[in-house]
Amino acid sequence: MTNMDRQLRVLVAEDSEDDFEILLRELKRSGYEVVAKRCASLAQFDAALAQTWDLVISDWMMPGFGGRVVLDTLSARRVRTPCIVISGTIGEEPAVEALKAGALDFLSKDKPKRFV
Repeated sequence: MTNMDRQLRVLVAEDSEDDFEILLRELKRSGYEVVAKRCASLAQFDAALAQTWDLVISDWMMPGFGGRVVLDTLSARRVRTPCIVISGTIGEEPAVEALKAGALDFLSKDKPKRFV
């Protein structure tokens, strides 16, 4: 497998630069060549959808923006890119809501190794 086979284009809806860096570090540790963009607002996210992404990762709760909005936007724009929702506080209800809205998975930020 070449490095190009392991390239991963990731769009990340995340308001925390630190959490974004943790995600990137875990992906790179797993051997991926990561091309990523962080969006902290719906306007940034919507504009970034003009590009092609392999994966969308979204924090569930951010000020004025979050996983549900991301999932609704992907659905409305008929974007079929898989989306993984992450959260610092996982509860059963938000996880079920995210999965019903089309998320591939719902993961805890406190276990970044599980993410890959």
